[in-house]
Amino acid sequence: MLVHRDFLNVIRNPMLVKMRFVQTVFIGIYAGWLYYQFSGDYTNNLNWRALTGFFFFLSINLTMIALAPV
Repeated sequence: MLVHRDFLNVIRNPMLVKMRFVQTVFIGIYAGWLYYQFSGDYTNNLNWRALTGFFFFLSINLTMIALAPV
């Protein structure tokens, strides 16, 4: 039911798809820029915290993007 309603909203407002795409690309570039110089050394505690923080940020952000239209 939710997918059908979301599909009807996309048909009525095609700009919504474009804005979701732009938002996803922007967040991807921002997250990539933020963690670009993250080293792969997992023995350092700060690197481990940065990696878990990145995954938390990414998962919450993608969840909110998906739930915003609903």
